[in-house]
Amino acid sequence: MSQKRITRFFLLIVILTAAFAVPAETQAGGICGGVYVVSAGETLESIAATCGTSVAAILAANPGIGTTLYSGQLLTLPGSNYPIPIDDCNCPPITINTYVVQYGDTFSGIAKRFGVTINELWSANPGIANINLLYVGQVLYIPKSGLVIEPVREPLIPRSYGTVPASTPHGKVRLSNKAKTEVYVSLQGTTTDGFHVINEYPVGSMFDVKVPAGWYIYVAWVGGRKFEGQFNLRGDSHVFMTFYRDKVVVE
Repeated sequence: MSQKRITRFFLLIVILTAAFAVPAETQAGGICGGVYVVSAGETLESIAATCGTSVAAILAANPGIGTTLYSGQLLTLPGSNYPIPIDDCNCPPITINTYVVQYGDTFSGIAKRFGVTINELWSANPGIANINLLYVGQVLYIPKSGLVIEPVREPLIPRSYGTVPASTPHGKVRLSNKAKTEVYVSLQGTTTDGFHVINEYPVGSMFDVKVPAGWYIYVAWVGGRKFEGQFNLRGDSHVFMTFYRDKVVVE
């Protein structure tokens, strides 16, 4: 082989090596892009935080879904190429933290606790249509203020969110406090025809509540300890929930 051919051969090797050394473009996207199966207790806010996206993007990718999710529900999560709605506000960027709504919380009480105004808190949570309708387990974004004020305990009262048709069958749930401590329970239900309801109660002793029949996820706090579970309530049936210090029994 002549010196000229050897030189050409080595030049070809150098060119090919350089071509293969150029890295391919990598697309960035949320870690959960595609189909996502909702687990018990998850909310749009918690899924958005886990998957590196926003509530607005999830709602845009799933037109028609409500703000209350149920276990086993399928969501389409936006990937790297999904158009995410852009806020036209030219507001300066703010640093935010998250807060999970606990039993007895109110929007004004949370704002007061973190030293921000109601409007500032609402601006950080544009997906909330009605600030009077918070539910246990909901994730709020808190504008960073550097000031955390000890919360003033507000009285626990029953709360109810969501409506169902008048013809929807109902059942009863007996709530019984055997823990001899403070108990609060959130019953998050989905009826057989797809309506979502949330009913929350402080449980001081024993009483019955009438709620729409359907599949329920419950979140209970017993002396500050959290318990979660599920049960099915049929029309005209009776479910018994008994709260102990170390467990919740559903029969």
